[in-house]
Amino acid sequence: MADFDFDKAMSFVNKYASIIDKTRFYIQYMDEVSSIIEVK
Repeated sequence: MADFDFDKAMSFVNKYASIIDKTRFYIQYMDEVSSIIEVK
């Protein structure tokens, strides 16, 4: 583990975390939109 690059790993994690957050937000948004459409 001596050659482990912590900064590179953190930027990798942050990049994927932001993608996951956007995906989760999008799914939540689509759920709300579809529930609004079903009500009408």
